[in-house]
Amino acid sequence: MGQHAANAVAAKITRPTKLSDTRAARFGKSISVELDAIEPRRLRSLVERAILKHLPKKKYEELMEQEREEQEEIRRLVDEIET
Repeated sequence: MGQHAANAVAAKITRPTKLSDTRAARFGKSISVELDAIEPRRLRSLVERAILKHLPKKKYEELMEQEREEQEEIRRLVDEIET
């Protein structure tokens, strides 16, 4: 994504922090980001890249496999309930 496109996206998802929000003082910035304004796949990609900066890739892959197994088990249990 070029700088112009990045600026256009940033303009759509940022807004001034609401000073009436009691949490505003802890934000440390005068700009807030509306995460629901980011397309879900893009947000998922941004989060994944941020996680991978701090977590070894092998550990991340192990956790993702564990998550897949847990999702499969949940689906199996739901199927049992529905039948």
